[in-house]
Amino acid sequence: MLRMLPDDVAYAHNALANTLHVATGHNTTLEHYLKVVHTTYRLRGGRRKDLDTYQYTANSNNYEDGQSLPTAVFSYDLSPMQVLVREESASFASFLTQLCAIIGG
Repeated sequence: MLRMLPDDVAYAHNALANTLHVATGHNTTLEHYLKVVHTTYRLRGGRRKDLDTYQYTANSNNYEDGQSLPTAVFSYDLSPMQVLVREESASFASFLTQLCAIIGG
């Protein structure tokens, strides 16, 4: 499935792989926040179906509190929104028109 994704997306597909979170002190709290968004890629050419994936952002914090017990907190936020990424190409005539508009001011 990764080979079907655009290169920039496939590179960041598993951002949490090979990460390590270690509590170095006593009574350390580790907090992890994940925001998950459903993403659909509609690739041009029509030779493949839509590709449905989930993208996420991750944020991790740790702090020491001398009076509480060590804690690991995981919070998930599933977004009700969906992102649609669609590849499109413009005609060469459209490109020339835009180039002339930029040069001509």
